[in-house]
Amino acid sequence: MVAPALSPGLALRNRTVVRLDGEHDIATLPFLTDTLAKAICADNTDLVVDLSQVTFLSAATIDEFVRGRNTLRHQSRDLTLRSPSRFASRLLDVCGLTDLVETD
Repeated sequence: MVAPALSPGLALRNRTVVRLDGEHDIATLPFLTDTLAKAICADNTDLVVDLSQVTFLSAATIDEFVRGRNTLRHQSRDLTLRSPSRFASRLLDVCGLTDLVETD
């Protein structure tokens, strides 16, 4: 398994960006959960998760994105996914979550 990388949140233009890379599955879920929770609590911005370097996502990872989105919506904030890899795009499509993908 490739060790996942999680870049800490960086606030830009009223959005906090978290960058993921590598594989994200049940083994890496605690790190992802902690990182997203810290990013959500750090400030009052929307959250963007950059998936451009992700090679694998599990259902547990997708579920954590949905939980984060729901938490932020209760605060009138949003979670979007930026630049999903081909693999991530396909999985998001299958899960019916393409509405989370950032469009510019």
